[in-house]
Formats: sequence, structure tokens, C-alpha cells
Amino acid sequence: MAKLLVMATSPPPSPNSREPYIPRLMAPGVWGPTSWKERRVLELGAGVGLTGLTAGAVGARAVLLTDLDVVVDQVTRPNVERNSHLGGNGGSKISAVPLCWGNANDEVCAAEELDRLAPPLLRHGKDLSSGRKKKKSKAAKKKAAMPVSDAIEGLSLSSATREGIPDILLIGDVAYQHKPGAESHFDILLSTVLTFTDEHTIVMFGTRMRMPASIDLLEMFRQHFVEVVEQIQAHEVDKSFTLETLGRKHNISIHLMRRKPT
Repeated sequence: MAKLLVMATSPPPSPNSREPYIPRLMAPGVWGPTSWKERRVLELGAGVGLTGLTAGAVGARAVLLTDLDVVVDQVTRPNVERNSHLGGNGGSKISAVPLCWGNANDEVCAAEELDRLAPPLLRHGKDLSSGRKKKKSKAAKKKAAMPVSDAIEGLSLSSATREGIPDILLIGDVAYQHKPGAESHFDILLSTVLTFTDEHTIVMFGTRMRMPASIDLLEMFRQHFVEVVEQIQAHEVDKSFTLETLGRKHNISIHLMRRKPT
């Protein structure tokens, strides 16, 4: 997934290059209108945080890495501190906080930390259409005098509607094997994913089809999300990740998804 982020933010290689390149990854509309320098990124189950840190290295505005508290304390946060140079010189703001899937308190804290790192940008067609000053109409003056709550309702997409919502949500290899009779973590994972996404969020979901449960989780995602491009096989990103090399139980695919319209 980290290599995929680098590929998505790099110029196409020369025709004679042996570097992998996936044209459909760069098709118009895949990543939306927001530039990388404006994107806020949240990673679930980050572990060492390689993918999230890569998102910061390629220019994301803010990156929040999350995992269980013991993982964040012992692995994720120390790794963020070791790579603090990624946020220097006006670069990405990067942080790590505990987030147990399905825990409402953790979700609130993570959302607040994301907004602390970088408040959501205001998105409104009229605001983005021109930098020239225009004389306010009577309607505009009336709108300016509205209470804040009423004014928010008139925005097609405002900063208020995206508080705590990342532009990109990273999820990699989270379909863990369950002990017989143990409760699945899929429902609480999906609940957290839905909490942190809207129709503008790109979900990058990487998974290994090492057991039937991997397919079950992917199908649960597809009930709420639509894939914006055909799934990407790992060997397309790195030629060493072939089915023959890894074996069928470790077949890796990456999915770029958006929430289905409600």
C-alpha cells in the first residue's frame, strides 16, 4: 500500500523504465479534486505506521495513525517520533493515538486529534470559483447575517460537515484469524470505518485472501462502498508479489473505494 501511494503521487515513468505503473490508478476522478497537500489521512490498525508515514512523506497535510493503546505506546508513536523529520519544514503534521474499533470514546478522541492536526478545509463552489472580490448581493448580505447553524445548512460541503472525517482512510491486512467460537471483529471494524467516512473519503483497503474470512470482510465493505477502479493485485505494484511466489493463501489485493450514495 505504501508503494501504491508513492506511485499515485509520482509522475509516470519513462517508456523504457522497468518501474511498475498502473494507468487506471491515475484515471480522472479516482482521487477526487483535492490535491495531496490538502489531504487529511487516517490509518486504522497502523502497527509500525509504514503506510501512514508514507502518506506524510508524499505530501499529505495531516496524518493520524491509530491502533490499540499498547501498540501505539510501544510501536506506533515511537516510530512517528523517529520519523519526525517528515513533518518538518512545513510538511505533514503526523500523530498517533489509540483507537479500539467500535469504541465511541476512542473514535471521538481520534476525530478531535485529526481536526487539531489540520482543520477540515471549507468546500463551497462559490468560494472556489474565483479569487476576485465581488460586491455582495442582498441575498449574500442576508446569508451573512444568518445564525451559524442556518448558514451551515446552505453549504454544499462545508468544513463543519467534515469535522473528524479524513480525505483518505488507510486499512491494511486487518482480516485476522479467529479462534473457534470467538466473536468476529468485522462488525466493529466496519462500524468504525463508517464513522470515519463520507461520500468524499477514499478508502484504501489492502487485504490478503489467506482464509475465507478475508472474503467475508471484503464483501461486507462492498455492501457500503463502491470500488472506484478495478481491484489492484499486489504483483502490479511489486513484481515479486506474484501468486506463484506467495501462494494462493497469501494472494494480496488493494481496493480503492468510496461510500455508496445514501
